Amino acid sequence: VNNAMSRVASVLAIAAFGPIILSTFTRSLQERLAPLGLSEDVEMAVLEQRTRLGAAQVPADVPADLIRYVEIAYRDAFVDGYRTVLVISAALALLAALSGALWIESRRPTPAK
Repeated sequence: VNNAMSRVASVLAIAAFGPIILSTFTRSLQERLAPLGLSEDVEMAVLEQRTRLGAAQVPADVPADLIRYVEIAYRDAFVDGYRTVLVISAALALLAALSGALWIESRRPTPAK
């Protein structure tokens, strides 16, 4: 039962948090690419890697002097997305703890006679 619940929880977490991390990653990556002055074609090639998140690879058509900046943009955008998911997870855990504290009755054991 625990193994099955663990798998269900994993699937639900991916379904719930996947779009959140992807949208945060994409937004952050776009913001980090803007100051680099990449051509539209090169920027689109960089953004096509967004579904790979932390495993994104710098496309070959990125100018050599900007490769390191694109790598940093990928890394930092991933951290932004991951941080967002962690904050949401922490908030949900806190809400779960509070709801448990408020709505689960305390059942103290009665002394044996």
